[in-house]
Amino acid sequence: MRPFLLFSLLLLAPLPAQAPARVAPPGGRLVLRAPWGSAPGAFGKEDTGARLGPPAVAAARGRVYILDRIYGRVQVFDGKGKLLQVLPAGSRTVDLLAVDGAGRALVLDAFVKKEVRILEEGKAPRVVPLPAPPRPGLLPSGIFAGKDALLLEWGHALVTSLPCPGIEPLFSQGLLPPPGGFLPGRPTRRGWVQVVRSGKGLSLLLGRRDAPVPEELEFPVKGGVECVLDLESDRAGRIAVALFPWDDPFRRIQVMVFSRAGRLLASRRIPGGSITDLMSRFSLSPEGLLYQLRTSEKGVEVLEWDWSRWGTPGVPPKEAPKAPEKEGGR
Repeated sequence: MRPFLLFSLLLLAPLPAQAPARVAPPGGRLVLRAPWGSAPGAFGKEDTGARLGPPAVAAARGRVYILDRIYGRVQVFDGKGKLLQVLPAGSRTVDLLAVDGAGRALVLDAFVKKEVRILEEGKAPRVVPLPAPPRPGLLPSGIFAGKDALLLEWGHALVTSLPCPGIEPLFSQGLLPPPGGFLPGRPTRRGWVQVVRSGKGLSLLLGRRDAPVPEELEFPVKGGVECVLDLESDRAGRIAVALFPWDDPFRRIQVMVFSRAGRLLASRRIPGGSITDLMSRFSLSPEGLLYQLRTSEKGVEVLEWDWSRWGTPGVPPKEAPKAPEKEGGR
């Protein structure tokens, strides 16, 4: 199973032309399209490797943050693709990205320098060394913002807390890792979630404060699951899973959205549209809109998906899920 991976230069050059927002079939709204290059608003591209371009995207506070590792920066766009900020990361070996409630970009160097860099406009990056893993051999696989803490995921499973005064969460979290301990999944409004492949699809493990034993829910995926690309949660506690199914000859990505109680709200296969399979990344905004980062030979684009319009086979109209909140600041 390939792992899923659940910031720049000064503004000295003109901004590359951005395509106007449009509806991209079959239903994704084009937020931005940017070329390969070093200018602000463009993105660096490697010639070889499994991840040829930006390795991470995060949507929050009405903005889209994209990690441009090649040029050591995070570029921040508004909901129409206009470049707002370029945040220098001071490193070209960062892999993972998160955003806190104040709009700071959190970038994680998981394998080389083993540190977190906190990026804020007009300030030098704040560097926080990584602690030892909770179990020997586990590697960092995710980062999230907690209350005065960085939440670090290890091995796509265990989440620990690293004290970091001033960090603000994007939304209220039902559970936090205890001092010196860990959560067995990613934080959600209700508690925590972990996703694993099962024989015919995937299983969601849902934990919450008032339940000593997590709930396990199984969902079939036609053809089975080849690999999980991303696992995201929003402020309402909804959960989005992006995966590659084995049986799709077009290499489409299946996205499944669940309620915080684990009820399937929507499911759809959407175009991957990237140079390599691992270069299609996702972010679920706190308001519940899904953002997809993908690449082509020409450059990078981000699509916004409103999953509430997809519908779910077998769910009567009166039980249709409530639409996500409109994107905007907190």
